[in-house]
Amino acid sequence: MNIYDQEFRETIDAGSFASALEVVPTVSKLISANGSVLDVGCGEGQWLRAFKDLGHTVKGIDSGVEARYLEDYEYIEHDIATSFPDPIEVDLWITLEVAEHLYADRADPFVDYLTSCGPLGLFSAAIPGQGGTHHVNEQWPAYWVEKFNARGYQVSGALRLEFWDNDNVENWYRQNMMLVWDGSDTSTDFGDPESDVSSFFRGRGVSPVPLVHPVLYRHKTGAA
Repeated sequence: MNIYDQEFRETIDAGSFASALEVVPTVSKLISANGSVLDVGCGEGQWLRAFKDLGHTVKGIDSGVEARYLEDYEYIEHDIATSFPDPIEVDLWITLEVAEHLYADRADPFVDYLTSCGPLGLFSAAIPGQGGTHHVNEQWPAYWVEKFNARGYQVSGALRLEFWDNDNVENWYRQNMMLVWDGSDTSTDFGDPESDVSSFFRGRGVSPVPLVHPVLYRHKTGAA
């Protein structure tokens, strides 16, 4: 799904990797130290590189990109705009600012694919008015929450609050990140149930209400 030119990719590269370096250490605590991670719509592999640096095995799916942060065996060339590869079972799947690029009739198959890959996920998708290249299905969080709930998955927006004021994380991640997990899977315990990060998500099951980050608002409106 190659929708960006090279110049644009180079522009977002630094911000994406910087964001990953901030967020990944927190999210990685939810799986085992050598747990596996899949990124659906991985781009050049910035987020997966951050997971690799912490010892996780990784796999990325995308098309028409140079996944320069990944080894060849870690990358699957596949255009998810038209179909999905066979599910890849992992401890954690992530898909960040990808869903809005898929037409609405691909939304349910996309969620089906994600939930077939594992019981725990990190998801973010553009909200209405966010804008961007080939954004064809911008939706408020409730749209995606309903789809995950219909498949027995729970969703928390607590992660957004953890990084809301962290300027090293791009505003669209701070605004849109949601943690998704299989509510029927007793093995999904966020790692050590007594750990600080597990308590954070379990104790602060924040529903992903509609939020607009001030950085995005100022960019869109020109407000001071």
